[in-house]
Amino acid sequence: MRKNLLIILLISAVSFLAAEEVGKLAGKITHEKSGAAIENVSVFIEKLGKGISSKDNGTYILNDIPAGKHSLVFQLIGFKSSKVQIEIVAN
Repeated sequence: MRKNLLIILLISAVSFLAAEEVGKLAGKITHEKSGAAIENVSVFIEKLGKGISSKDNGTYILNDIPAGKHSLVFQLIGFKSSKVQIEIVAN
């Protein structure tokens, strides 16, 4: 009986997660003075532990981000780290 209950609870949890409202985050990272695209910048959402590196043209896309407010961190060796507050709106 316990195994069946556990399976039902797990299925319910998965269904709940699938119904969560999500959005995406996309952008382009450029040098403040020259405007040149910067590649390999780490773009990281702290509380989710989810991140990506910018492409050679400076662009990045993070999909399936839960709607709401998040802290977004940008890091690259040789540059000062930057942290901004963002709000993701569900698609």
